[in-house]
Amino acid sequence: MTAINSRAPIAVIAYGSIVNHLRSDNYGGDSLKVKRPKVDQLQSSNTAQRQAIRDTDESQIFIPIANMTLPIKMSRESSRNDSTKRRITQVCKANGSQQQVFFAIADSGNLNAVIKNLRQREGTVAKNIGYVNRSNGRSRSYVPEVKSKVKAWAEKCGFKAVVWTDIPSNLNLSDADLLKMLSKDSGLRSRTKDYVKDLPQAHKTDLQKKILALTA
Repeated sequence: MTAINSRAPIAVIAYGSIVNHLRSDNYGGDSLKVKRPKVDQLQSSNTAQRQAIRDTDESQIFIPIANMTLPIKMSRESSRNDSTKRRITQVCKANGSQQQVFFAIADSGNLNAVIKNLRQREGTVAKNIGYVNRSNGRSRSYVPEVKSKVKAWAEKCGFKAVVWTDIPSNLNLSDADLLKMLSKDSGLRSRTKDYVKDLPQAHKTDLQKKILALTA
């Protein structure tokens, strides 16, 4: 196993509303404790990722990840038991489309503390937080492709660990059936449209465009 610098940072990957909202009003949990990456926190050989930091507006905490996308799909009914918060959200999924993802640096250098902070922000349990720990070779994710890609990216950056939201899908609908589901429920449709509008990706998927176009 490659020797890992114990003082190397821990990265937090994000692909949803967390990029723009470190705290979620839906769960009333803690704010995500992260800071904007610095160029010198990455290995000098990772020129593309270092340049992405330089190219991103200084006001942005989360930085687009260079040369890595993850399979993501609108396939989770979040807050299912709360009719005032229920909405469709995107999660990592094996058959999802490859989408842009982002990263920031955790305030803490303790992996368990970072996992706890992210799960509290997301209102979930520890098993729904994916991670790669380069110090001991351990990792966790419901989606094998995500785990393998993040491992390679973490090594290239020189991070000692990486965490991300890995909440599983709870919907197995075709795009047409999902759109039909949204068309029949005005509250669900409105909250889902608000969620899609707020996503950080520069380009919406075809499904997301169709969701935003729904009127009834």
